[in-house]
Amino acid sequence: MVKDGREAVSEVHSHGSDFMAVLLDVDMPHMDGIAAAVEIRRAAPDLPILFLTASDLETVMRRLPRGFRAEFLMKPFRISELADAISGLLGVAQS
Repeated sequence: MVKDGREAVSEVHSHGSDFMAVLLDVDMPHMDGIAAAVEIRRAAPDLPILFLTASDLETVMRRLPRGFRAEFLMKPFRISELADAISGLLGVAQS
């Protein structure tokens, strides 16, 4: 777990092959989740990204580069919804 977007980018640059996916809050200090995701994608183009947000989804999507692949989970959410979203992101079937 990291404290802000800059730290998330740094971790992926340093240890990108260790990650199966990245979960980013859209609103983070120092570098928001959108900017962090763009930088992360440059370093790890196939790394799945899940955005967690309470913001209007259309507004968030307009801030992303055209064709940017990511999943979204709206806050507030239940832990079961987070588990389902992560499973879907990783292509894992839940029983």
